[in-house]
Amino acid sequence: MVDILRELVDAGVRTFALSNWSRRTFDIARHRFPFLGWFEGVVISGDEGVTKPDPAIYRALLERYGVAAEDAVFIDDRAANVEAAEALGFRGVHLVPGVDLRERLRAFGLPVADQRAATA
Repeated sequence: MVDILRELVDAGVRTFALSNWSRRTFDIARHRFPFLGWFEGVVISGDEGVTKPDPAIYRALLERYGVAAEDAVFIDDRAANVEAAEALGFRGVHLVPGVDLRERLRAFGLPVADQRAATA
């Protein structure tokens, strides 16, 4: 996941985090995991007073950063969160074992390398 995020950021793709963490937890994690600082913007449920899958938190991200849902891809390991995003117009990826995230992102037209080609 971190490698894919790096590829997207390096390619100039706008990236955002939508987290159900508290601000305190996120700030601790951001210092421990530098990749959390790569996002253009972050929406933290602890700041918003609402958590995924409540549509209000997705709308907060869209409005705050001027993102059109139909231009965005939402990735999450919880089906309910992906379904809520899709109901608002996002393209969704339910990240579970067996899902080739690179393949799904390429299908959406995003610039990520084909890992199989890179290792062949």
